[in-house]
Amino acid sequence: MGKHERLVPAAATGAAGPSRRTLGRAAFRPLAAILALAAAYIAAGVAHPAEGAPGASGRAAAHARPPAAAGGPVRPKPGTVAVTAAPGARAPGSVCRRTYHARGLVVATGGFAVYHWRLLRWSPAVKRWRPYLAARPAFTGDTRTVHWRPQIVANPGWYRVELRVRPGGTALSKGFRVTC
Repeated sequence: MGKHERLVPAAATGAAGPSRRTLGRAAFRPLAAILALAAAYIAAGVAHPAEGAPGASGRAAAHARPPAAAGGPVRPKPGTVAVTAAPGARAPGSVCRRTYHARGLVVATGGFAVYHWRLLRWSPAVKRWRPYLAARPAFTGDTRTVHWRPQIVANPGWYRVELRVRPGGTALSKGFRVTC
């Protein structure tokens, strides 16, 4: 018998091809790599979007920082959001461009928390707060003060900042007025 006849029975039994066990392991490898990467970010405490100026799409940058050192800003209380006008918020030559600094405390219940910032604007027409601007969701593995710097351009009115934390709850700032 020739060597070709020996290959036919091996191919018919599946011994020459990958087994189901091998295929299952290969499918699991990308998932394991993603989970390992997420765990590394959580452990390193750098799980946040890159810092930067708001893009043309209307999104604002959100980032987490470690707790403030002595002499710096005081850590906000859980369930509150503090909003202040950022230094240089009224830049000369700008067309009604206002930047604000929002701070909130995220408590990582169970070692993990996902948080999301939104800027709400009061609508006199419907008499309720409506979403105006939002940052991408971020996550953290520990309790920390998180910061967001939304920018409002040529749109005076009443605003407030919302910080949603899962698991956890929603914290709202007091309303503030933007004038031009």
